[in-house]
Amino acid sequence: MKKFKLAFILLACVFLVGCSNSKEVVDGNAFLERAREAGFTPKDIKESYNSFATNAYLIDSDFKVIYVEGKNVYDIEGVFLDECNNVNIKLTKDAKVKHDSGKNWALYTATDLGNYFYISLIDNTYVYIEGKEENKDRINKLIDTIGY
Repeated sequence: MKKFKLAFILLACVFLVGCSNSKEVVDGNAFLERAREAGFTPKDIKESYNSFATNAYLIDSDFKVIYVEGKNVYDIEGVFLDECNNVNIKLTKDAKVKHDSGKNWALYTATDLGNYFYISLIDNTYVYIEGKEENKDRINKLIDTIGY
């Protein structure tokens, strides 16, 4: 719980004051194209997020990827913080947690009990990835390919 409180406070400060570095937004079309180029077949899951998403995709491979492009930044920030909290609830005291942020982005990663979690937002877009730690290299390659 302490980890989440610290992450929440840091993220809240970033959202309020921001940092100097920013990242390029990866919209739904770019995500879809880049994921396909990497050999994945994203499934459209917009209906699951219909109230606040303009695009939403799921990649269900040997790891799970959820991408959501929101109608506004505030909804995506809420989803990001909810997912960070959901992952923190699963973690043991020996988990390795990292977080970082910039002007328009935030990143949270955790490794615990052989599982790897990657949660990122850039402006009004969000990516959640969950997989086995043994797939971390493949996950990071996809993250680089899609631009997160």
